[in-house]
Amino acid sequence: MSDDMNDDANRDMSGYTDAFSENDAAYVMGALTDEDRRAFEAHLVDCTECTRSVAELSGMPAMLDKVSLARLLEPEASPEPPPDLLLPRLISAARKNVTGFISAGPTVFWNVEKK
Repeated sequence: MSDDMNDDANRDMSGYTDAFSENDAAYVMGALTDEDRRAFEAHLVDCTECTRSVAELSGMPAMLDKVSLARLLEPEASPEPPPDLLLPRLISAARKNVTGFISAGPTVFWNVEKK
């Protein structure tokens, strides 16, 4: 994105450009210098847009911690299979809700209870 387009994206209707608008992710990831962090925290007191953005990104470090270092170093490697937890739970839940089935020729309609 060009600097002009970037400036337009960070400018509100009055023409004010928020100098801190791109610091949210760096703040959440702990990548700002002490000086920049203090300035951004002071800015957050009055800026609802940046505060909202930080709140939206706040779960990112925990999610990134779940990515293995090997996966980061070798992104082309085949992904790890998901843990085999979801399918058994779904099958079990489906079986508990099924009260029978109605056959209509080659198509079978399951009668599922609504809760």
